Amino acid sequence: MRKYGFPRSVRLRKKAEFERVFAEGKRYRAPLCVLYVLHHPCSKEKKVGIAVGRKLGKATVRNKIKRRIREILRLHLPQLLPGTHLVVVARSRASDADFHELERTLLCLMREGEVLRDE
Repeated sequence: MRKYGFPRSVRLRKKAEFERVFAEGKRYRAPLCVLYVLHHPCSKEKKVGIAVGRKLGKATVRNKIKRRIREILRLHLPQLLPGTHLVVVARSRASDADFHELERTLLCLMREGEVLRDE
């Protein structure tokens, strides 16, 4: 049976890891979200983080946004270049967006940030 989880080893979990990506990474903006990208040329690991602020709504709304972003990242994780650390920060318009709109936006930002392998 195939597992469809989002492995713990791929997540950015510590505050210091998030802060490093925010401070040293490059920022790409869209109306639905902001993508921070930090490349580690000597590292092989891929790490991703998701940040959804309280201004976006109650916990159910924030969790829905996080689940959607997590699924988009999980689906496209094999295409990410090794040594890439990403943080996706949801903006207020993300709560009204559907899954496919959010996916298109994130893929566009990831292509702009040059973190996806050529298909």
